[in-house]
Amino acid sequence: MKTNKQIAREGVNAEHSAIRQYNRMLKQTKDPHTKKVIRHINSEERMHVREFSALAKHKDKEVKNTAKRSKTRYGTYGTKEYYKNIGKKGGKSRKRKR
Repeated sequence: MKTNKQIAREGVNAEHSAIRQYNRMLKQTKDPHTKKVIRHINSEERMHVREFSALAKHKDKEVKNTAKRSKTRYGTYGTKEYYKNIGKKGGKSRKRKR
């Protein structure tokens, strides 16, 4: 059986793989609408990387006591606010920087 930290690391690797694939797709199309959709999906994948990374840090007992808590779109990982918002459909809305 795998540890939660191992599962989180696998999640990070899977998301990085997806990001690379979407970047390849961006290079293969010239259609502006298709590019917009792919960029949006790619930004979601980057958010997933941050969330899996936060989970991995949280599960690492050595890092857990010394690392700063990671911020996600649902709030600071591991806080009551985070767990409250993660259960809501879609979590908190967040404006993207352009």
